[in-house]
Amino acid sequence: TRRPLAVLTVVALLVGAAGAPVVAADAARDDASTADRNATPSTEMPDRLPAAAVERPTAPLADRAGSQNAVAQDDDVRLEAAERGAREGARLAQSQGVEVTQAQRAAAVEAAVAAVNQSQTVSVAQIQIAARGGAHGALLQSQDANVTQIQSAVRGATAGGLVQMQDVDIFQGQIQGATYGAAHGSLAQMQRANVTQIQVAATGAATGAARSAIERGVTDVGKIQEAAQGAAYGAFERPPQVGLDKMQAAVRGAAGGALAGVQQVNVKQVQVAALGAARGGVSQRQAVSVEQVQAACRGAAAGTVTQIQTVD
Repeated sequence: TRRPLAVLTVVALLVGAAGAPVVAADAARDDASTADRNATPSTEMPDRLPAAAVERPTAPLADRAGSQNAVAQDDDVRLEAAERGAREGARLAQSQGVEVTQAQRAAAVEAAVAAVNQSQTVSVAQIQIAARGGAHGALLQSQDANVTQIQSAVRGATAGGLVQMQDVDIFQGQIQGATYGAAHGSLAQMQRANVTQIQVAATGAATGAARSAIERGVTDVGKIQEAAQGAAYGAFERPPQVGLDKMQAAVRGAAGGALAGVQQVNVKQVQVAALGAARGGVSQRQAVSVEQVQAACRGAAAGTVTQIQTVD
């Protein structure tokens, strides 16, 4: 028989300016600590998202990330890819029974296009897939969110999905899952956040989940999307006590750390780990750097996943 996990206190310690260790994030307290390996946590949690509609999850988006023949050189082509991806995301939301208005669709397209940085060396396919996931995830919340909130989530998630990495394979599911979960999670508690915070959280969650999935070779789309969703959601479970830069760092670290060693944990446990780490990171008013916040939240989420794996 499986027993509930003992209370896991995965506390990331950082060294403050005076050299004394300070608590930066308590990732596992409450959320991850009370679930057994297959149980749903008792704390308020976002519902698990329907699976991202990824055509070919393990299809590479380019020959090799960073290779010149895979990179969009024409700005118009890049912007068209973002627009096309956002429209595809809107259709995916509609296919799931969501009524998407013309204004909401236009907002998603405008936001995806605005997210494209002309200096980025990413492929046309990656831009399209990032926009598709961001628009899909945000528009699933369109019945509750206003146009400005949708724009913030789509822009943030799409930008976060345009990670630039050299000489690695990037798969469709890694990008689309990350942007889909990030956009949806950043809007799940929209009443507790302003539009700038929504955009920042979506960017951090998408970047953290996508980069970690690529680095670790994770291709399970469900786990990628829930790492992103959990981290973005966790940023607003309590009133944030940190500025925007540390909020983004906390969310990015939490989403990335939750994908450490995910083979033996289920999708919900990944979400729990990411949410707990992000929540802890934005709740700590400490004199620590942005880098320390990100490292603490990444370590806290990874530690939670490791602890879950070791419990019968």
